[in-house]
Amino acid sequence: MKEELLKKNEEIYWIPDWAGNRWFKSWLSTLKDWCLSRQRFWGIPLSIWICDNEECKDITVIGSAMELKRISGQCPEDLHRPWIDKVTWKCKKCNKGTKKRIPDISDVWLDSGSVVWAAQETYDGESHYDSWVPADFIIEGKDQIRGWFNSLLSSAMLSSDRKNYHACYMHGWVLREKQKMSKSKGGAINPEDIINGSIEELQKKKSYSQIKGVETFRFYSIGATQPGRDFNFSVKEYADTFKILNTIWNVYVYANEKFQLANFDPSKTTYDLNKLNKLDKWMLSRINSTIKKITELADAYELPWITGELRDFILNDVSRWFIMLNREKLDIYSDDPDKEQIMALLFEVLYKFLLLLTPVNPMLAEEIYQKMFKNNISSLGLKETKSIHLQDWPEYDEKLIDAELEEKMTFTRDLIEEVRALKDENRIRLRWPNKKIFIEPKENMPDLEFAELIKQMGNIKELEIKKNVEPSENLLKKETKYANVYLDVSVDDNIIAERVVNDLIRNIQYSRKKNKYNVGEEISLEIGTKTDYLKKFIEKQENEISEKVTATKFTAIQKELSQENDKGFGILHICPNKQCSASLKDNIYSKLKKKKKDVKCPYCESQLSEEAIKSISFLFSKVK
Repeated sequence: MKEELLKKNEEIYWIPDWAGNRWFKSWLSTLKDWCLSRQRFWGIPLSIWICDNEECKDITVIGSAMELKRISGQCPEDLHRPWIDKVTWKCKKCNKGTKKRIPDISDVWLDSGSVVWAAQETYDGESHYDSWVPADFIIEGKDQIRGWFNSLLSSAMLSSDRKNYHACYMHGWVLREKQKMSKSKGGAINPEDIINGSIEELQKKKSYSQIKGVETFRFYSIGATQPGRDFNFSVKEYADTFKILNTIWNVYVYANEKFQLANFDPSKTTYDLNKLNKLDKWMLSRINSTIKKITELADAYELPWITGELRDFILNDVSRWFIMLNREKLDIYSDDPDKEQIMALLFEVLYKFLLLLTPVNPMLAEEIYQKMFKNNISSLGLKETKSIHLQDWPEYDEKLIDAELEEKMTFTRDLIEEVRALKDENRIRLRWPNKKIFIEPKENMPDLEFAELIKQMGNIKELEIKKNVEPSENLLKKETKYANVYLDVSVDDNIIAERVVNDLIRNIQYSRKKNKYNVGEEISLEIGTKTDYLKKFIEKQENEISEKVTATKFTAIQKELSQENDKGFGILHICPNKQCSASLKDNIYSKLKKKKKDVKCPYCESQLSEEAIKSISFLFSKVK
């Protein structure tokens, strides 16, 4: 059978391909005779009866319980030993001896290799002998090359001359710290303990102590390693996976909250393809290309890469990009004309993503479906079902996939990352504005479709594409694949004023949250500083400050304020170097209070002293 087995092996789709092309092929090429019997008590009794007459030794092989009863006149309810051993009958060939079952049991691999027959609803040992259907997909570890993979194929080929599985996925061992798990050495971990969050590594670290549940384990296990490779369990990677699932949950909680606050009704609101802006069209393209990609991966059984696609889409494309860029439009107080259209698009995108997530995280997906989508599913042109698992796999629309637009957005995001890196490397806070960036194109640079996004996300006033940029001490350079990026770090009073005001707004917002003020709750705000130029900066940006912190009453005075009962209070310590004017962290000011020497501003590196530090203080209360 060796040559026939090798031919059939070529028809099987192996994941990874080398498991079949090299490992299984090598095993089949050196295949030897298989001893099917074992001398043990527990197991599947071989259904072979032999006449005890030494001159006869006639053999009968029984194919079913019905056949046994027909021939012997009896059949025990339990076909295991010792009951099956009691079944005997007079040999009809010699009429002298008695047919007795041989004491052997079958090799467990013969048992497991017979799954195609065991899987049938009915089996009489005759008419159903060759009616089995091959499995579309099987999965097991690398030790099954000479075990189950072999017994399955050998049994099918010997009995029916055809293969009994179309695709085979081979995985590796489960390791811990790159060592094979061993109970005797104390290195084994029970899956139940991981799911319950009771393993020592999770319990002893506070940030990990709340990690539990089967869904994290599912997502992590599927994506942890490539096919055929050993799976090295890492507590940190497992904990990072929990963060991914937590983000997925929070995205849906956030979106559902915004939908409910806006009284958004999916059945009454749709989006018009012709009215979508470039960002919306990119989002629509990304969900369709993601469906296409994950469908292709699933069809090819390239399972570990599916979780990576799911993670990148929901974290990077939806949470950290589309939702972030539309956060103000989605706000309850937003009167943006595109608000409902964005919600309609987001509703559809999140539902289609949930369908992609369902095979990986069935319980999480079901919970979200029941709470958020079930009662509104008809708005997407779908039939309402009791469970998300009764819905169809999502289909992608090739016409909505714009690979060029996606490439342009990728280029835009790469540029934004480079701008942010430049600012971070040179101690410039992201919320501090810069005058300008220059983009110096290289060969094959994509069109700069989203220039406004770069300005918005990098907090840049102007952007210019220029073929040849002349270096200067005020221009910081960063090289990328398609362009050189130059950031102008020169400052003037307008730039410094925005720095100060942006830091001030952030501190007021943080203080509002700390004092448990509701979003949009109106306040009366008083800001005080002894420094002339800081007071002018604040007065110039009065409208900006009032709008961002929802202040209906605003006062700026030239003195330092003190904390009062029943009022929110805060104070910013400002670097005395006017060209910096950074708000300093409390630990910096604490060092100055303790009269420590050589304390420098972490942004401009100016020497600091307690006497020279500028300050801005603020008080606020609810408007009655």
